[in-house]
Amino acid sequence: MVIGECKNGQEALNFIKNKVPNIVFLDLQMPGMTGIEIASKIKNTEAFVVFTSAYDQYALKAFEEKRFQEVLQKAMLTISRTQQALLSDTFVQLYKDYNQSLSTHITSFEIKEKGIVKEYKTSEVFCIEASSVYAILHLKEATVLYRSALNLLEE
Repeated sequence: MVIGECKNGQEALNFIKNKVPNIVFLDLQMPGMTGIEIASKIKNTEAFVVFTSAYDQYALKAFEEKRFQEVLQKAMLTISRTQQALLSDTFVQLYKDYNQSLSTHITSFEIKEKGIVKEYKTSEVFCIEASSVYAILHLKEATVLYRSALNLLEE
C-alpha cells in the first residue's frame, strides 16, 4: 500500500521521519536533495530503501520491471520476517510474565552483602536456619548470613 508521495528531498525527509514507512523508494535525483543524501539522514530508521532513477545516465538494467518486482518482494519478505521475529519475542516474554504472575511464590530474591547486591534463586536454597536477628541460608555450594528475621523472609 502506498502511503505517500513527495515532490522534493526535504518533503521526503520530513515524510519518512513522521510516517515511518516500511519501504522507501528514493529517486537519485530530486529537487533540493539527492536520494543518497536522504538515505544517509534516515539510516537509523527501520525503512528498507530502494533507489530509483528516471535518467538514463543513472538508470541501470538492474531496475527493469522484473528486477524491480524482485527487489520489492525481497523488501516485503525482509520486513515480514523482522516483524514476525519481534512478535514472537513479545509473545515469549508475555508468556513468561504471565506464568510468573500465576505463582504466589517468589522465584528469586536479592541479598546485599558487603555493599554488593547478589541474587539467589529460591530453588538453590536447601534450608533457612534462624540465628538471633540473622537467617542462615544453606545453599548448594555456600552458606549465606542474612540480617533478617525469619518471619520477614517467610513473607
